[in-house]
Amino acid sequence: MEKIKILKSYIQISGYILCFIGVLFFHQCTPPEATKTAPKVERGAIDLSSWDFEKDGKVSLNGDWEFYWSELFESCGKSTCGEDSVAYQTVPSEWQNLGYDPFGFATYRLKIKMPACSPTLSFDFIGAGSAYKLFIDGKKIQSSGEVARSSEEASPNWTHEMIPGTALQGNANCNLSETKPKSISPNEHEIVIQVSNFSIFRAGFWSPLSIFQDSVLKTNFKNTYTLDIFVVATLFIIGLYHLGIYFNRTSDKTGLYYGLFSLLFAFRTIVAGERIITEYFPNLPFELLNRYEIFSFYVGVLVFFQYVQNLFPDEFNSKIVKVFNIFYIIASIIPLITSMKYYYASLQYVQIATFLIILYIIYISIKAMTHRNRGAGLFLFGFVIFGMSVINDMLVGSSVYYAPTFSSIGFVFLILVQAQILSRRFAQAFAESEKLTENLSRLTGNLEEMVKEKTKELSHSKEEMELLYKDTESLNKLIKSINEELDIKLIMQKVFRYVKENFNFQYYTIFNVSDDNKYLRVVDANFPAHVSTEDRLKYLSSEIPINEDIGAHTFVIKSKRPFYVPNTFSPRLQDGLVKEEKFAIETGNFKSMLLIPLILNNKPVGTIDFSNEGKMIISKENITKLSILGENLAGIIYGSKLFREVVSAQEETKQALKDLQSSQNQLVESEKLAALGQLVAGIAHEINTPIGAIKATASNLQNSLSDFFTYTPDLIKSLDYDKIKLIEELILNSHPNRSLSTKEARKLRSSLEISLSKENIAQAYEISDLLVELGETELRDKFLELWKDSKSSSIVQFVRDLSGIKAKSDAIGIAVDKTSKIIYALKAYTKKDTSGVKEKVDIHDGIESVLTIYENYLKQKITLVKDFGEIPLVSCFPSDLNQVWTNLIFNSIQAMDGRGTLTIKTSLDKESNSVNIQIVDTGKGIPNENVSKIFDAFYTTKSEGEGSGMGLFIVKQIIDKHQAQIHVSSRPGNTKFSLSLPVV
Repeated sequence: MEKIKILKSYIQISGYILCFIGVLFFHQCTPPEATKTAPKVERGAIDLSSWDFEKDGKVSLNGDWEFYWSELFESCGKSTCGEDSVAYQTVPSEWQNLGYDPFGFATYRLKIKMPACSPTLSFDFIGAGSAYKLFIDGKKIQSSGEVARSSEEASPNWTHEMIPGTALQGNANCNLSETKPKSISPNEHEIVIQVSNFSIFRAGFWSPLSIFQDSVLKTNFKNTYTLDIFVVATLFIIGLYHLGIYFNRTSDKTGLYYGLFSLLFAFRTIVAGERIITEYFPNLPFELLNRYEIFSFYVGVLVFFQYVQNLFPDEFNSKIVKVFNIFYIIASIIPLITSMKYYYASLQYVQIATFLIILYIIYISIKAMTHRNRGAGLFLFGFVIFGMSVINDMLVGSSVYYAPTFSSIGFVFLILVQAQILSRRFAQAFAESEKLTENLSRLTGNLEEMVKEKTKELSHSKEEMELLYKDTESLNKLIKSINEELDIKLIMQKVFRYVKENFNFQYYTIFNVSDDNKYLRVVDANFPAHVSTEDRLKYLSSEIPINEDIGAHTFVIKSKRPFYVPNTFSPRLQDGLVKEEKFAIETGNFKSMLLIPLILNNKPVGTIDFSNEGKMIISKENITKLSILGENLAGIIYGSKLFREVVSAQEETKQALKDLQSSQNQLVESEKLAALGQLVAGIAHEINTPIGAIKATASNLQNSLSDFFTYTPDLIKSLDYDKIKLIEELILNSHPNRSLSTKEARKLRSSLEISLSKENIAQAYEISDLLVELGETELRDKFLELWKDSKSSSIVQFVRDLSGIKAKSDAIGIAVDKTSKIIYALKAYTKKDTSGVKEKVDIHDGIESVLTIYENYLKQKITLVKDFGEIPLVSCFPSDLNQVWTNLIFNSIQAMDGRGTLTIKTSLDKESNSVNIQIVDTGKGIPNENVSKIFDAFYTTKSEGEGSGMGLFIVKQIIDKHQAQIHVSSRPGNTKFSLSLPVV
């Protein structure tokens, strides 16, 4: 404790010393008080002829100076520069407050009457916004920045300066050590200050110009410089000290923020105000110094706000903190990326926000004091001083009034307060450490005795824990076992076996609360042997009311607590029972009972009753165990009930699904039959056409054969084998060209006739006509001997009749093939999948079958484009997919009104292992508002009688059945149905 007192005394003495040094510097910085009231400038003139600077002190040249807007001159002599242009402006002030443009230039003029004799004088001047030149009697004395008439030539600068005032000195014949001669007249002078501003929104002569005795002003400057150096050194050391604390204990960020704020303030002190840094680095750009001065102010407020937030985290409102943080982060970026004109414009808003932060921190500090936070009172005291100094500096900077700036001094004061807070914390930490040491010594002395006592307690607790573990393990095994069952009778068999072994219970009954919460109904029970079957059935079907004022079960359900009855036949208990409970007790001859509520989600769902014919002995601990069993049993029994309901619901769902599937199959078949009905007329026409062709051709063939056999036997007998083979080759290899026009056929016949004539062949015209019919385009040498034969006329007739018979036979074959193809397509379309098992089929076959059925529609004015890719076999229900192609293709035919282009494209998507099918038509399209509805049942845009609205609904059902995808996009002239079928 003695060490703690010494430490506290040391820290307090250090604080007092620092306070004394601060007060000393404050005193040295304060200029000597004037002994009498100094005159003021009035209408551009001031009379100081009777002022004694040695006795009376400084004079501030405040008042109404002559003001010349948009004029720059160095001297006017003793008269005004012009009655028309002269105005008067109060100094210090800003000319935009008089209605002038802040960006411009002007001249201030003062006529001053000085004493005949005076000591060496100097001016104390901070500067004007944002550049100036000072002339005395037309002679340039001092300047800052570059005064100009345009922004291109001007440049800003201002700093606190001591300007020599030798031009205002008294007469050279004055002897200051003696009485001043009365014959020497006062001195009259003219002070002219040119000011220009093109940089900031504050312009003019906004700082006072004071005249000092040179030696006094030098002393003041020296003291101010020394004080700034002292403050900078203090802040720098404090900053490094707190950063050191943070890096050794990073969990507490107060050291980080306080250290950063101290360093920011230290560097700001040497950059702002007296600009000490220019003493060592005179060539630093003014713009850079000015940016840092504003930037350090913005960032400094943000960092200090974070410091206070970490000091009293529970008192801050997170939303307010977020708003201030975002505001100052944005504000801190402005000086870095904008020009002086704009970041100075933001200064007034940041000053308002800073004032609000000061008030908010004061509020937080008071709140922390009420919550008894350690050091909150001292912090509040120091921060109020610091906050007042900051507000003073902001008001001075805004030209509200002129006074020295004190924020650096205020912060040093806050540091002294912080030192007191730290000293208290250190002292309290030492006190707690000593207290802990003392307690540790006391504990060490009694440790052996405490160990013995604790050993006994632990041994006893171990025995209890082992017994409890054994009981708990047994109960857990039971609960685990019954959780595996869903049959209530098997569950109760296991429960009864457990309670009989561990608690000697003889009988049980388990009840469920009815759905209307009015009765308890028996779920399961066992009975004594003497109970008759009639009484058993009556008991099992009984309902115990639980919404009355009496009854043991009513009490258990409402209180949710067990009810132990050691004597069931006591008159007092009997008076409180309902008749159903009395019947159970009398029938079973139960002498004692224990009723346990079954609780599920804090709601009673039933009870379990344990009964004995003799006296039941049970402890409170065992009742608690049975209550736990009851809670688990409630969930298990409820789960068993739900399971039975789920099984029943599943059976109903299966039947419903079966019915639904049957309905869907019937719907598909109905749609297929409906589509088939649409095709009957077209198919009949398609089949009638080839059958008619077969019938007509067969009749012609019969007539041809009759004529053919009148002359062919004699001709064949007269021809040798080689000529018969040539005739066979000519006929079998003939390919009549049906595409030749009449003109082209006539030209070819003429050419062949000329070639035959050159070979001196008779009947050249008849032979050339035959060759054109056979599809011959030139005269071949191998057949010349046929045309040169003496019986060439019969040979020509023979070849013509035989090739005609062949052509009629080919026509019958084509008609038969076409009929077979239609019948096959119809059979494939009407085929029904009855196995319920998918088949691997070629998608193209199904599409071709549907196209064959619709050929009568397509061959009119619809162009069919088939772009079939190489695709594998697809596992599917073929007849279902045929229904899909039927519905989509027929919809496209209807949409095009029988004319347009139908495109069917297939491809394989290897990445998803699926076959893609696109059916595109050039019909009128589907309106956008209807696209989302087209797959809905019974939705149709067709006229009444043209569609049922089930076609695309069934398509969607079949696609979903195949776990496939279908998409539609439509615009007039292009409607596309895209399907994606998985290969497997």
